[in-house]
Amino acid sequence: MNQLTLLLKLLRPHQWIKSGFVFVGLLFGHVWNNGPVVQQVLLAAVAFSLAASSIYVLNDMADRERDRQHPEKCKRPLASGAVGPAQALLLAGACLLAALACAAAASLTVLAIVSAYVLLNVAYSLRLKHIVLLDVFIIASGFMLRILAGTLGVGIAPSHWLLLCGLMLTLFLGFAKRRAELNALVGHGGSHRKVLDDYDPTLLDELTGICAGGAIIGYSLYTVSAETVAMHGTGDLIYTVPFVIYGIFRYLYLLHRRGGDLSGGQQQQLAIGRALASRPQLLILDEPTEGIQPSVIKEIGEVIRQLASRGDMAILLVEQFYDFAAGLADHYLVMSRGAIVQQGKGGDMETDGVRALVTI
Repeated sequence: MNQLTLLLKLLRPHQWIKSGFVFVGLLFGHVWNNGPVVQQVLLAAVAFSLAASSIYVLNDMADRERDRQHPEKCKRPLASGAVGPAQALLLAGACLLAALACAAAASLTVLAIVSAYVLLNVAYSLRLKHIVLLDVFIIASGFMLRILAGTLGVGIAPSHWLLLCGLMLTLFLGFAKRRAELNALVGHGGSHRKVLDDYDPTLLDELTGICAGGAIIGYSLYTVSAETVAMHGTGDLIYTVPFVIYGIFRYLYLLHRRGGDLSGGQQQQLAIGRALASRPQLLILDEPTEGIQPSVIKEIGEVIRQLASRGDMAILLVEQFYDFAAGLADHYLVMSRGAIVQQGKGGDMETDGVRALVTI
């Protein structure tokens, strides 16, 4: 991989799609045919994209030592050593200066908003990302600042209902992101993102539901407000509400159906991750190897072994696959017809003749 590709990877260009929120004002403000305003909005979008990239680079610099211990993040350019800290710092500085220049070219208001976005994200990276609930509000604030840059920043007066809808929608996306992270867990939540230790799946489901309802109500009221009807010259915008509802419901469906598209082994690991999200003192695993291919069984065994080595929970494994159980057990019990017929230390299973007593 050449140096230019590595530097581009550091910038996370796929995240620039978030700057699409800057264009909300053009669409709902009915000014997409105003050339100067369109130019201002484009500059604001570029400014946010570059500012976000500078923050990503700085975050990677701060986290590079910890990322080196992560099985996936260790491949990042800074963590792997493919890009040096000096290069990264120079890249971040160049992006930040370019972002501020683009913002100033758009308007002084946009410059103030982009500057606030940078400061907010620095605070988020240093401390606020570890504070439950506030972390999601900071994420939502980043999107709301984009909306404000594309409205107030370029002289478009945003509807109060549209701002309310935007706030609820961005909170919805933030809480849904945390819920998706919990869904994806295989190990302890804190090993992925520390704040996940303080989130519970049930709480996140309730919060996403509240925010989804708020976003739908906010958008619905926006479509029927006198200001909106006068601006667009029609009251037919209300007929777009079902599409918005469908979009939000579809997103929720995919969020909760995530496990349905996974392989059997992935579903087993996902089930373990979901159970661990509530930080139990006792984890009960009922035949986790059933119907799973051998290579995945080995992976599940490694996960269980790592969990056991932490020593902060008891693990009860119900299993018929002798080799799998023997490789993990500290103590064993053999049951037949609801009664315990033999027990002992895990290391003695072979000499105790346990293999002959189990089905597999």
